[in-house]
Amino acid sequence: MSAKFFMNGGVDSNWSSDTNWSTTAATGPNNTTHAVNGDTVTINASSPSCVVDTASACTSVNFTGYTNTFTFTANLTVAGAVTLAAGMTIAGTADLLVTATATLTSGGQTLTGGLQFTGSVQTYTLSGTWTVNGVTRSNGANLNAINSGAITCAGGLQVDSALQGTTVFTLTGGTWAGAATITNSITFAGNPTISGTVTFNTGTMTWASGTPVVTGSTINVTGNATWNLAGMSLNNMSVSALTVQTLTSDLTLLGALVMPAGAASSMSWSGAHAITCASCTITGGTVTLSGTLTISGDLTLPHTVGTTFVGAFQITAGTATVSGTQTITLAHDVTITGVTTINDANVLNGSGLTWTTGSLAGAGSPFTGTATVIIAGNRILTIPVGALALSGLVLTLGGDHVFSVPVGTLTLSGTLVGVRAFLPVGAGAVSSRLFAAPQSSEGISITPNATPGAWSDWCELDASTAVAWLLDRLLVHPGHHGFFDGATVDIEVGVGAAGAEVTVDRFRCLYLLTHFVSPGTLPRWPLLDAIPAGSRVSLRLRKNNAFTEVWKVKAYYYKKPGVSTLQSSAKPQKTAPDGASLTTLTVGATAWANSTWTTLIASTATDIAIVAVVGYGDSGYTEWEFDIGVGEPPVAVSTPCRFRNTQTQLADGPWLFPVYPPLAVFPMGSQVSVRTRASIVAFRDAACALVYLELPL
Repeated sequence: MSAKFFMNGGVDSNWSSDTNWSTTAATGPNNTTHAVNGDTVTINASSPSCVVDTASACTSVNFTGYTNTFTFTANLTVAGAVTLAAGMTIAGTADLLVTATATLTSGGQTLTGGLQFTGSVQTYTLSGTWTVNGVTRSNGANLNAINSGAITCAGGLQVDSALQGTTVFTLTGGTWAGAATITNSITFAGNPTISGTVTFNTGTMTWASGTPVVTGSTINVTGNATWNLAGMSLNNMSVSALTVQTLTSDLTLLGALVMPAGAASSMSWSGAHAITCASCTITGGTVTLSGTLTISGDLTLPHTVGTTFVGAFQITAGTATVSGTQTITLAHDVTITGVTTINDANVLNGSGLTWTTGSLAGAGSPFTGTATVIIAGNRILTIPVGALALSGLVLTLGGDHVFSVPVGTLTLSGTLVGVRAFLPVGAGAVSSRLFAAPQSSEGISITPNATPGAWSDWCELDASTAVAWLLDRLLVHPGHHGFFDGATVDIEVGVGAAGAEVTVDRFRCLYLLTHFVSPGTLPRWPLLDAIPAGSRVSLRLRKNNAFTEVWKVKAYYYKKPGVSTLQSSAKPQKTAPDGASLTTLTVGATAWANSTWTTLIASTATDIAIVAVVGYGDSGYTEWEFDIGVGEPPVAVSTPCRFRNTQTQLADGPWLFPVYPPLAVFPMGSQVSVRTRASIVAFRDAACALVYLELPL
């Protein structure tokens, strides 16, 4: 190792010029070669301005007493101590690279280029505050420690290899990027950008000033960090299990919060401050809150064991909510030991809340001795049967709600109102009599299309309604359809002038194998409220065979406004499968054995309520049952019908079984399936279709 001094060689100011170097401060220049790695460099009060004109290196460099300009035109790599002087001037945009354990003294200077920590498992001790206008980089092979002092990163922070230590990094500009972990504390004091995914460990993150840009970024938190970000927001955050996050201010996330980001375990938030986020995924274990957690969008719990919430837990609707709908996805049971508030006060009747699987169970509350879930505001609440276990849980609905009744008891502090509320069996009353159209005959005549599955012409039922209708049912008298030929039939109700009819409802029925058919009633529940006064009302039908014998159909309705509390809706009924057909079901291997499930709807486009089942079971004197299931694998949620096929020729239809009250346990995206079982084994055949309404009504 040689000691070398930078002198005035009289030719240029370049580091690479041998004529500018001396072996002692007292000896004139040009008695040695320029400094390289292995040399200790002194640039002092007698040294002229110096330009790092090409990539250069040394073991250490000391600028004590230097008052001229040092220019980084190219990078300078130092494998030891760096001492800058208060009286010197630094210029140039190239970088200073430090590669080995040493003390770095700033002298109050600003590096106009960048600063790179490129060593492997080295410890850098900072003296004073280092201000770096270029990018501050950690790009060594392994973990480096940076202690003491401070660094102001005006040009950004690139963490490509892990950093730890006590030095505080203050970000005033540029971009923080790189997926390697930084344990040092970070302060935001300007408008820097967080880019992509960065990893933060056990330091303190502080906001001092400015508006950092966080769009599209994610912070992975892998240790026990402290958060003091009252003046700024972060975007996404993923928190590891077995950590304690300390809040000294509220924490606002514009995106998603994931916790604990690992196997089923536990993590906690210390400090009585609020956390808000657009969505939240909790992968398992116990999450403990000292303050509140508020989620403006969806909550997903895809864990494999139970999750426990300890503390106040809130879900509120907001602009981040997709289509105004929130979903709580519970892969397994969840225990809440505090008070959970689901608040939709700002969205009136426009958003929904769905538990898709799993259950909520209470385990202690400071108010009632059981956990409390408060659902405020006005919303559509869909809870599949069995999916909300209310044992030890008080569920309070604080506004006007529409919901499918789950297993358990609901504590209602609001009122169930509006046309979308499913009434209990037996509820509702009318204050007018039932009317028929046509009034006197057995019905209007409809000639089926000879092409199976094709619609007939529209046939006028009423030229102009005197008042608005609430359609209650159709009465159907089938035409001959063949001694051994069944007929699956769709009948549509249309409103509008001839040639411009618009379908407002659809009914389905089934007649089997005889000339001697019985009239059948096709009920409509809830009542159809889609026929205004002055409407031309027409009917048409389609069926799955080619017989063209005339069918007779008439309608029964209530006049508006003479109905007081019966439920009604303008939504048309829909059928699955479509096209005047039934889906063939498998049958069980033994008497009363369940068949396998057959899917009728792979994924519901909206929340739906099933209002009727159309179907049959073949073989004489056989009793049948159908189950309706939801999900994959399907879970049975209703057994809407039990019937006997007697093979009697006088009453063979319409094989429609109303589901009352309508079964509304199918949130958007649900798979809907049917299975069957029968009292005998041989010569059996079964098929069915579903009649449903899309929600909200």
